[in-house]
Amino acid sequence: MLREIYAWLALGFLSLGVLGLSLGSRRRYALSALWASMVGFALLPLVLGVGASLNEPGLLPRVLAALCSLVPLGLVALSLASPVLSAPPRPRTWTRSALVGLAALALVGLFDLVIVALALSAPRPGLFGVMAPQFLPWWAFSYLALGGLVLSLARGRSGALSRLRLAPFALALPAFLASLLSLLPLLDTPFVIAAAEAEFQSAFGVKASALRSPEMRSSRFSMGDFLLGAPVRKAFSRLDQVYLRERASNGRDYEFRFDAWLPPLWASTNPGPASSAPYPVVVRIHGGAWVSGDKGPTNMGGMNRHLASEGYAVFDIQYGLSDTGRFSLKGSPEPTEGPFGLEDMVRQIGAFTSYLADHAAEYPIDLGRVYVSGGSAGGQLVLASVLATSSGWSKDHSGQGLDPRLRVRGIVPFYPAVGLARDIGVAGAVELDQPSHLLGPGAPPALVYQGRIDGMVPLARVRAFKEAWRASGASAIGLIEFPFAGHGSDLVFAGPFSQVFLYYMESFLALEGGRP
Repeated sequence: MLREIYAWLALGFLSLGVLGLSLGSRRRYALSALWASMVGFALLPLVLGVGASLNEPGLLPRVLAALCSLVPLGLVALSLASPVLSAPPRPRTWTRSALVGLAALALVGLFDLVIVALALSAPRPGLFGVMAPQFLPWWAFSYLALGGLVLSLARGRSGALSRLRLAPFALALPAFLASLLSLLPLLDTPFVIAAAEAEFQSAFGVKASALRSPEMRSSRFSMGDFLLGAPVRKAFSRLDQVYLRERASNGRDYEFRFDAWLPPLWASTNPGPASSAPYPVVVRIHGGAWVSGDKGPTNMGGMNRHLASEGYAVFDIQYGLSDTGRFSLKGSPEPTEGPFGLEDMVRQIGAFTSYLADHAAEYPIDLGRVYVSGGSAGGQLVLASVLATSSGWSKDHSGQGLDPRLRVRGIVPFYPAVGLARDIGVAGAVELDQPSHLLGPGAPPALVYQGRIDGMVPLARVRAFKEAWRASGASAIGLIEFPFAGHGSDLVFAGPFSQVFLYYMESFLALEGGRP
């Protein structure tokens, strides 16, 4: 509660303070406060995103996040509390360097307005479409400070420009408009929540709030988490465990590994069984267009610790990546890259479930309460692996599907890239590429996350998949959409998109006996 009160008051004070410093009389430290606000809130989402993705966040990311928000707030408060500067003996006039600096800042504001308009107006592919939409709620305060800085500088000198009374406001207007538009994802949150409530109840026949337990998040959106980052929860980890060794067709030997995240209670009873009932299982499959990505930090690592702290045994796994697929965001080759297609990936995911079944007593886990989740290509592989099993397709295709000793109670695909693997050169059966071919009454319930301005996975494809699911007679499916979310929009764990969906994901996992 104190975090919430502080965050709301801090952001309100910052906004009013920035406007006051740009419109009011000259005060000490005003320019420093505006510069710090602009830079601090520009960096804050990146710091929060990186910090939440790490397996062991440590102190440094939290310190950097605190500096990004607290230093601007402190300087704004110090400036407002300082006395007004007396007028200088001679008016400051415009110099060439001052004009160039002001023009540069004004152009930055115009550029920011264009960036915001592009990010919100239509789906954008690539890194821009991933980062910009989810960074905007924090950048709104950076743009506000930029507008205040331009206005303060333009009003602080004498000369022809200052005699044009509206000129300073015209120069600052693009930055202020960028700030206002950047707030749309944040302002839209109550409407998203209302739509998500209706979708969840319609799909699953129960209110999400009726499935909550004390270990879960208490609110759908926390301004405290937004400003300060989500609290680091306690969990026990066993990292880089090998589950499969194999030699591929290229003659190279591969190892496929997983990270295990377990509730804190497990650490106190390890290596013996826990005194409580076995833990429900969440298997997480990373994305990366089937050609890149890995477990851990690149798979939204903060989710693993969070779910483990709530009583789930979370397993974040690798699988073989294709060396033929085309993807613009692919970086250096991953250790798991090789001559692998969709059949290999589904087979390797199935091999992990067999490993899990063979080692169930080691953790311990409840093989009757298993959930599978993944994003993008990982979301598509979630659907392919589970539906290949539930439809019986795996019986006619040796090595495909999940181990029959597991009972999958539900799946949570994030912006699943259905029907896109073969389009970018990843080999595989059409049934695995487009899992709608595998739908049927045996499919478990599903909750899907999708942004409406996703530039990599078209919204129309995901909606069509949902309709095919419902028409097939499969179990219930819910689709929660975010109007201003792009691809990978859960990268910043403390962002409004990730926070809201996490609330409903927690409730979904509690369906059908999934509560820890």
